[in-house]
Amino acid sequence: MQIRGSLVAAVLTAMLAAACGSGSGTVAQDGAPQPLLATSSPPAKASSAAPVATRSTRPPKARAATTTPASHPATTTAATRTTATPAPKTTPKPKPKPTSAAPKGCAVSGQTASLAMVNQAGFTWQFSPREVDVHCGTKVTVTNKSSTDHTWTGNTWDSGNVASGASYSYVFRFAGSYSFVCTYHPNMTGKVVVS
Repeated sequence: MQIRGSLVAAVLTAMLAAACGSGSGTVAQDGAPQPLLATSSPPAKASSAAPVATRSTRPPKARAATTTPASHPATTTAATRTTATPAPKTTPKPKPKPTSAAPKGCAVSGQTASLAMVNQAGFTWQFSPREVDVHCGTKVTVTNKSSTDHTWTGNTWDSGNVASGASYSYVFRFAGSYSFVCTYHPNMTGKVVVS
């Protein structure tokens, strides 16, 4: 062990001396100190090229690989963090409200009434009669006696297109006043009064 220790001490002393420019290191022809190598090969000849650095043949010490466990707080990323998902809120079912009875319509009475869509002088059209009074449950029929198409439209019914010569019926089952119009000819208006 002493031989190895003294050899190491001698090599270190020679390297230190070479680095400081003094001691037993070799000197190149240009006067620059050359590092002392631990081999017994002769010094390299000087050339006009820049000096080439040489490396020691001794491999560097290997560093021990260290790993950090994934659960270590310093390595936890936002992507790996989990948060508790709140339970879905349950909405209580609303209690049914007591409903009032829907108004009962009157029974169909079997009575009938008639309206007509007619031509007037000067290319105007009218319902005739313009107002009809009926009892609840009466079926009212409108007939197109003019030369063009019309509609019979109220808040609760719409005949759609009524062609010349065609008719449409509606049963009035609730008391009240019902205005109507021809959607093609807004000047054609009228009213059904149900009692």
